[in-house]
Amino acid sequence: AIMTRRKNDIKEITKLMDECKSMGIATLGPDINESFANFGANKKGEIRFGLAAIKGVPTAAVEAVIKERTDNGPFTSIFDLLERIDLSSFNRKALECLALAGALDCFPNVSREAYFHENDNGQRFSDVLIRYAQNYRQAKFDAEQALFRDSDEIEIAKPEIPNPEKWSDLFRLNQEKDLVGIYLSAHPLDQFYLELTYGCNTKLADMEMKASDLNQEVTFGGLITSYEEKEARSGNKYGKIVIEDYTGKYDLMLFGNNYIEYNKFGIKGLAIMVKGVFRKGRFNDRISFNIASITPLDEVKGKLLSNLTIQVPEDRFADLSPLKETMTESTENRCNLNFRIFTNDRKHYVDMRSQYKIPINKQVLKKLESMEMEFSIN
Repeated sequence: AIMTRRKNDIKEITKLMDECKSMGIATLGPDINESFANFGANKKGEIRFGLAAIKGVPTAAVEAVIKERTDNGPFTSIFDLLERIDLSSFNRKALECLALAGALDCFPNVSREAYFHENDNGQRFSDVLIRYAQNYRQAKFDAEQALFRDSDEIEIAKPEIPNPEKWSDLFRLNQEKDLVGIYLSAHPLDQFYLELTYGCNTKLADMEMKASDLNQEVTFGGLITSYEEKEARSGNKYGKIVIEDYTGKYDLMLFGNNYIEYNKFGIKGLAIMVKGVFRKGRFNDRISFNIASITPLDEVKGKLLSNLTIQVPEDRFADLSPLKETMTESTENRCNLNFRIFTNDRKHYVDMRSQYKIPINKQVLKKLESMEMEFSIN
């Protein structure tokens, strides 16, 4: 209910989704067979994004989908959907927007890319599908007019489903975001989760607050969503990088030498890590962010973190035995494994280093979290 009331505030929706995730409640993208007009829970208690939140899908189309599904059950295929839905409110644009938003992913034999594949005649598969649906309806109408034909036995050849080349993850996710407002099925930064979570000390949502910590090193990372160059009155060029992480966005300005050195990174879709400090101006009290370095996250992935330290009470040290499995599961991103073992009253501790190295990945960290173990990474 709260999500529905705030459905137009994407920043608030993102925050609420994070809260759901922290409570173990999955928040899933739109689905033609599970979503309602607004946010709602499916049979498993997972929250589904509403169909009405998808740009380009008319309210009438959403209502038609929900009514048909409620009256006659879930749709078994893309053909079943188009044979049953009221085409007066469901056109090609609605079909394509649903596909791009991931609402038709429940039909696994038709990829998102397939709907936009053009045949030898230059027709998109989405057009071919709508025409198939129209022909099916006409054939059904003709059959109903005949005295001795069963209208349930309509034989219209289904078009062959194309299998085009896959889009890049970034392109697919950006299409999804354009229609829904946020990344749902995944996030382009997921591959850099460890670097952003443990290699950075600042989230972009906190940059404004961080500006009061003058001369303290600030490290953040994110995805460049836009870049533009402008010319000052003096004739000097400067740049503006808009960078986004899981929490928000920030305008990173490139002036003077910073423009000369870092404008090469002004590439939409590039993930970067930025280090710098907030300082007051030399001749005024204006606070600005001074860049110390910009590095593509690709270059630091797997190299930034070298130590995993687990803090554990002495009576729970034996509980860590399941971690042995992870030490042979992967050879990627292995780091030193350290232990800080406390007495139960936490007055004394001893530090130990394992002879083994352990991979740092989401699976290991989730295992530690499920075991309710305290840990730090650096």
